[in-house]
Order: sequence, then C-alpha cells, then structure tokens
Amino acid sequence: MTESIYQVTGMTCDHCVKTAQKELGDLPGVTDVRVRLVPEGVSEISVASTAPLDLAVVAAVLDEAGFDLVT
Repeated sequence: MTESIYQVTGMTCDHCVKTAQKELGDLPGVTDVRVRLVPEGVSEISVASTAPLDLAVVAAVLDEAGFDLVT
C-alpha cells in the first residue's frame, strides 16, 4: 500500500471535493482518496493506492477536473 499527498489549488467547495475523489478514485489501484479542503487556498489530497501513481497521470486527471497540482 502506498500513500501519496498532493497539494492542489482551485478547489472551493464540497462539489470540488467530490469531483476530485471520484476522478482520482477511478485510477487503477486507488483504494482511498481524502481531501482537506482549503477554499481559495491550497487543499491537500491524500491518495492510498496499491502501487505508486504516475505524477503526470495525477496532474492530468486533476487538470481535467479543473484543479491545478502544486509542484
């Protein structure tokens, strides 16, 4: 089991949280997605998975959902 933590901007509400959880949760191997929402700031997303996730894939999924990965 691997846990990765990502810093994300662009999340403002519970709908954003649900969107991020669904999109990241659909990635192969992801078992859990938790979001610490900071409206108008940098939110934190914790992703548990069976293997490490490709950062480029995570960034693309978040971008498609309307969020920006802080690198």
